[in-house]
Amino acid sequence: LDRLERSQPNIHRRIVEAIDTLAFTQQYAPIKPLTGEFKGLFRIRVRGKYRIIFEFDHNVGKLYIVRVDDRKDVYRP
Repeated sequence: LDRLERSQPNIHRRIVEAIDTLAFTQQYAPIKPLTGEFKGLFRIRVRGKYRIIFEFDHNVGKLYIVRVDDRKDVYRP
């Protein structure tokens, strides 16, 4: 996120807002479940090009951000 904050502050702001929305309301449309290697995780799209991959632990009420990146790179190891 630091890289985005410097190079694309508008995108950075939208990503932070999306994470805040998820953390405080557990809602964001659309949330999509992932499959394969990322099974058990979810993703949301931010401004078309960026993805936030996350896990929500309902037992303790915590949101874990796994990765935030451009859609072409977010699923790569």
